[in-house]
Amino acid sequence: MANLDVLCIELQHMIVGFLDSDQAICNYRSICRSTQAAVDERGCYVWSDAFARNFDREPGLRGEKLKQMYQTRRKRLRKGANFRMGYGNREQQILYILRDLICNSNSAATKDGEDSPNYRTLARFVVNHDILRQFCKHQTHFFETTNRFRGHNVATSKPQALLLAVQITLSAFTFSLAPEMSFKTWSFGESQRRAYGDIQRDQVVQGNVVNLSWVAHVINFFKNHMCNPTDQTMFDAYSELPTEEQPSGWTEKLKNGAGNLGTYWKGTYAYLERNEMADIRSSSVLDDQDEIYTDKNIDGGARAIQTLTLEFPEKKSDFTFPWPRQFEQILKSITPPPSTGFPRTRAQHQRFDGPNSSPTQLHTPPATPSSRPYIDPRNPRAASRTPSPHASRRNSPTSPTTPGANSNSAIDTFINSNVRFQGKGWDEENFYSTGWLNALPSQQGIPGWQRMTMMKYFIMEDGTFDNEALWAYEGVVLPGGKIIVGRWWAPSEVDMAPLYSGPFILWNVDKSEPADQPEFNMH
Repeated sequence: MANLDVLCIELQHMIVGFLDSDQAICNYRSICRSTQAAVDERGCYVWSDAFARNFDREPGLRGEKLKQMYQTRRKRLRKGANFRMGYGNREQQILYILRDLICNSNSAATKDGEDSPNYRTLARFVVNHDILRQFCKHQTHFFETTNRFRGHNVATSKPQALLLAVQITLSAFTFSLAPEMSFKTWSFGESQRRAYGDIQRDQVVQGNVVNLSWVAHVINFFKNHMCNPTDQTMFDAYSELPTEEQPSGWTEKLKNGAGNLGTYWKGTYAYLERNEMADIRSSSVLDDQDEIYTDKNIDGGARAIQTLTLEFPEKKSDFTFPWPRQFEQILKSITPPPSTGFPRTRAQHQRFDGPNSSPTQLHTPPATPSSRPYIDPRNPRAASRTPSPHASRRNSPTSPTTPGANSNSAIDTFINSNVRFQGKGWDEENFYSTGWLNALPSQQGIPGWQRMTMMKYFIMEDGTFDNEALWAYEGVVLPGGKIIVGRWWAPSEVDMAPLYSGPFILWNVDKSEPADQPEFNMH
């Protein structure tokens, strides 16, 4: 073998730069002392270049520490794990790595609009391992179960929650129709049961804690309808959408805080007949899950995929009307959550006891599924399916929320930290929406979550909104602000049992040409 000592170290670095795998670098390193020195010395530049090809650069990470992190990540990601409940040592080791890649992914900082190396590595891991292939396969109703797994409480163990948080953050990949991403849907019966579950028992957000288990099942629910060709529900219509109009992942570094989302959205929702909803809520996690109900609306083909346009006025005066007290009483959008305990979801209190806070400047994403979960009683085609909500007095959209006399700085600070939005869409007729985005803290160390509340309403000929056709929404904006999943319900039936409700999903389509977006004035 030729003696490579005659080659300068710079030339050897150039040679190593053409090696396309870690194994090739290691083989080159083992040739002789000169090649070993070229790979290991000079500040580990070889490994630094390899790191940059596979991962986003991290400030302050260099030298031997960078080399060790690179080699550890590559070795563990290559081996993968059998992801079940998230309690195994290998599962946890890889979950911590995946969380780091998610948090340090900085797509906005890459050149020419390319995805970040972290994002590409995550995509490869999703394809090659089962982090999403067994999504929801081993998950039951965590808030009901009292079982223990290797000494961990299934309902509260952090590793399990971390598994859910990572899977949910990566869930845009589950909506891909690429052959390598065609993952089987598991536990659809349980996901359907959870999607229509009792609001008080399975809240979307509890205080500042996202119900990760519920969100995962709602994602699994819609993934089955949108990506499963055998069920013949939404697959044909969804598969005709260009890639730019399908759910996508984050495009900039994740961070906490309420902020503007995209302008153009698509979405859908599902509902059951009332007797079916009563039946599904009376079942338990131990019941036979083979009984699957026929979800309505979502089987409507292209009609089931609706559009929504959002806007985020910078001034309060630019909104169509001040935030109505009636909407706040229902949604608790700007009512600060209790500072102690594990409170009920603010949007789902049976008592309307929030402060009468005045609105402040806001900007937020579309949270209303672009179609009505309930068919409006004015629509004769729906009259036989859905009884008319309780009649009540008409409300003017210009009726403002009155500032509370007991307003204080803490409440004002909370309101000012949130963002208000308004929107418009089409659901057999023009509809309007308005709502808020609330910042949520990091969930299991992953930033970028937001709570979205929205009221969907219809304007009548006299300029008032139809109080018999209000539809409330509460959802979770997933990290990256490109997907929203949540629950709709009828505010007029809040005193009825069981409360009629169901799941919805929205996804941002700003990358597509918004040619089919509705065009009508907000004012």
